[in-house]
Amino acid sequence: MKTIKYKIKLRGLKSPAGTISILALRELSNIFIENSERALRLMVEGTSAKKGPIPLWLKQSLDFNVTGIKKGSTVIEVEAPQLGETAKDKIAQLDIWNIVPNPKDTAITMWAKSYKDAVDEKYESELFDRGLLNSMISFKDFLGKYAQSIELDSTTDKYASKVYVDLSRLEKVEKLTIAIPEPKTVLLCGFFNVIKHQTSRFTLNLENGEKIQGEIDKNIIESEMMRKYWGNKVTIRGLADFKPSGKIRFIKADLIKDFEEKEILFKNYLIPEIPHLFIDEVKQLYRTHSPLKEIWNKWPGDESIEEILSDLN
Repeated sequence: MKTIKYKIKLRGLKSPAGTISILALRELSNIFIENSERALRLMVEGTSAKKGPIPLWLKQSLDFNVTGIKKGSTVIEVEAPQLGETAKDKIAQLDIWNIVPNPKDTAITMWAKSYKDAVDEKYESELFDRGLLNSMISFKDFLGKYAQSIELDSTTDKYASKVYVDLSRLEKVEKLTIAIPEPKTVLLCGFFNVIKHQTSRFTLNLENGEKIQGEIDKNIIESEMMRKYWGNKVTIRGLADFKPSGKIRFIKADLIKDFEEKEILFKNYLIPEIPHLFIDEVKQLYRTHSPLKEIWNKWPGDESIEEILSDLN
């Protein structure tokens, strides 16, 4: 299997140079695996965290091999498999995704790209979301207990060359995380395009030229229904995930309908409240499809008992 070699240099360890305690090694390994997993998942699936078992392609991409521990403070040598070996089919399907991983990249490459954008405080970056940023911040606990700083380096992976993790840089990551608005339900109007090979993914092209990535909630909308709207102007409701700049990064759609001129006020995509007339209209549209899917697997939220009973009638 083709791999990329990395060196993880730890400075300020309490153990003698060239050694590391088993507890510190375990914690460091867990942090690197979680960060790399979330970064790669974000590139491939649009979100850094998903419920359920980890897929095989992702598990194989995270199967890093420790090849040595040397002096120079303490240097841990690691090899990571190239994505062309572990996730070839996945990255080949990302034909209109904003950032496509290279087959020669690794999961560590993806994390290094994301981390550099976060440290540089790029508020418009597509390379991180709240979940990934929180994983980066988890390095603080390790630095507080075991080391003063971490350096990731590679002679063959230019993105992972001279990547420094220390408290001052992690403060910038925290600042970026705090700036991200909380997820909100929004309405969007734009042209609907299905992502090839991805049964639940789409892009929505807004009138201002902005492109928003998203996926349908399969508990509510069947993938086959996406064909009906392909290339058409639609109105979408969904839970939006935001960038630190306040712009939408990703949306999980639970309602899609043909656009009507009366909905032109949604073209700027963020409104404080979803109009009841819109919801009633869409409910009728989906009622012919399945009367229960709008509330199935939903945790009780702001709905009144009257609204829930109304859905069941």
